[in-house]
Amino acid sequence: MKILCYVRPWNKRQIISIVENAFPRAQVNYLGDFLNLGGENLQEKFYIKYEQLAKEIDFSKFNISHETVNEIILRCRLLRSLDRSTSYRMIAAMLLSVREVFESTKPDLFISLTVDSYVMHIMSHVSKERNITYFGFVPNFINGYFRLTEKGEYRRLSSPSFSDINKVYKNIVRKKQRSIFLVDVNSQTDVAKVILKSTLKNALRSLYFSIVMLFTNDKLNYHYLVSRKFLKINFNFNSMRTASTSVLKKTAIRKMYVPLQYFPEATVDYWTEDLKLIDYENLVLEMLVRLSKLQDSIIYVKEHPSMLGIRSESFYSEINLLPNVYMLPVTCTIYDIIDYVDSAIVWTGSAGFEAALYGKQVFHFGSPYYVPNDHKLFTYCQDIDALLEDISNYSPNRNIISKDSQLYLIEYILSSCLKGNFKQPKRGRYGEWIFDQNDIESLSRSLSVYYKSIS
Repeated sequence: MKILCYVRPWNKRQIISIVENAFPRAQVNYLGDFLNLGGENLQEKFYIKYEQLAKEIDFSKFNISHETVNEIILRCRLLRSLDRSTSYRMIAAMLLSVREVFESTKPDLFISLTVDSYVMHIMSHVSKERNITYFGFVPNFINGYFRLTEKGEYRRLSSPSFSDINKVYKNIVRKKQRSIFLVDVNSQTDVAKVILKSTLKNALRSLYFSIVMLFTNDKLNYHYLVSRKFLKINFNFNSMRTASTSVLKKTAIRKMYVPLQYFPEATVDYWTEDLKLIDYENLVLEMLVRLSKLQDSIIYVKEHPSMLGIRSESFYSEINLLPNVYMLPVTCTIYDIIDYVDSAIVWTGSAGFEAALYGKQVFHFGSPYYVPNDHKLFTYCQDIDALLEDISNYSPNRNIISKDSQLYLIEYILSSCLKGNFKQPKRGRYGEWIFDQNDIESLSRSLSVYYKSIS
């Protein structure tokens, strides 16, 4: 068996360790989009082809449709910020390079992360060309679980036991356990610390990548360019400080909850099916403006804790000017909010699942993986017009959800998960990347068992 892995410098040892432990007899090769990473030297191939290509690219000669090329550009935060000729040339060079690696290694299985860049989108495309299964690791907000997905789609991975379902039920519903991946903010002091830390960290990263770009030969490196272009430094403490839970006591016929998502990120760029809906922050503002005009309605907005110090002050200022729209403190949890609202509006965020778990109607734009087919608590909206129509036709009531219904939702989401914590490696004392060996073993075991079940 031959396996090809996509790795980055910080997770190279982690991914290869997982795969080699899961498939001890397999031939494991790897590629990545950094110069001098080793393996199949993908980035070296990319630059050779980039220089060889003409500046005007005719994709009819590359056996890829213009629709696919356009989607690759629109979903990639880097490529959609560049001029089209550069984007086309980068796509063509990477496509040829990835195809060359796949042809030379002839993998039976491709293992990566969930797609979050044009490079990985091309790898996904080439995997489909060659009818190769794509496993993309992604953490899950339920502690102790991870998923294998290409672009966020639901994939049935397991048949969870009643014991596992009940354990998750107790942790989420009774113990009100928070995800280990959430930034922990319990007070205004915590908020200030997170904003200060984020501001300083991003300022230093911005300086670091500016210096890197002066001296590196890897000037078209996706990660370097994204880090330099999209690092945001916003000391937005004032907007966070003025938010209050007292507004939850306001009365209205409709009380809607809008939990903001981290952006830009794969969960919007790649997990939202409709390309028209990935301009997230502008669409959120447009949506809130229109919702604010609904009669006898209140909209509560809560920031994602990981966006502290990142989202612009002007974004919050526009929200605070809207009638009937109120910012909630980022220190609030779903458990503090849920009794005061009758519905939630999300793209793909896990807050939609949490809201449904407490019987709230969930309007969504992104068809999240946790939504069972035709479930009455979930309504897909193809655009803001559809959302407004659905909300107008919706009769708010105090839904009492049964425990059996809650267990069904948990069973459905667990069926898309495997056991194990997939966490980003951290820097060690001497600059090395470290990870938990116990996590490696549980991830490997789950991956091996699942693959055997479908082989």
